[in-house]
Amino acid sequence: MLLAKIIEKQQEANQTDEDFADFLGVPRSTWQLTRSGVKPLGRRVALAAVRTFPELKSLVVSFLLSDAAHAAETATNIAS
Repeated sequence: MLLAKIIEKQQEANQTDEDFADFLGVPRSTWQLTRSGVKPLGRRVALAAVRTFPELKSLVVSFLLSDAAHAAETATNIAS
């Protein structure tokens, strides 16, 4: 859902991947791989999105909380 909103912002701005990555402040390759689904949405892009688009704050917070929960679950499984 968050990624779809970020992509929507890019489309609304009618920006290329390179321009949008610069606008977000992330490497072009990171944005292209994330947008295309090759790389999952990560904290770096999520945090850049909330800095650029404060209206996405609730979606970014939800994403970060879910990402943290997943990381904790993974760590628990590894430790077991």
